[in-house]
Amino acid sequence: LSPLCALAVSTSGQYQRRVHGENTTQSTCFELVVLPIVKDNIQGINGTVFAYGQTGSGKTWSMFGPEGSVEALLKSVEHLGLIPRAATTMFDILEKSDRFAKYEVQLSVLEIYVRRSR
Repeated sequence: LSPLCALAVSTSGQYQRRVHGENTTQSTCFELVVLPIVKDNIQGINGTVFAYGQTGSGKTWSMFGPEGSVEALLKSVEHLGLIPRAATTMFDILEKSDRFAKYEVQLSVLEIYVRRSR
């Protein structure tokens, strides 16, 4: 993981802003920055994870993980990106929930590259 500045914001008013070094694992980055947002999401609180930095600094890799087939990615779980980890964690928590509730999960992903969204 290249040095990456990540900002995670929850509408509960809590936020984390951290700079992670090149030896930070995907798991550690997820636990420190994204997991609190996922837990808020389960409670119905919106949240945002925003990664920014220089071209080639590892933002896409950090958010999604390595490129390749789903099968190859699942064999390399330690490299899963923040988005797959968040989705997996959220659905694991919802599946284990005792509550009789209906859940609706929405995800938006926006990439801005050279001042253009794609």
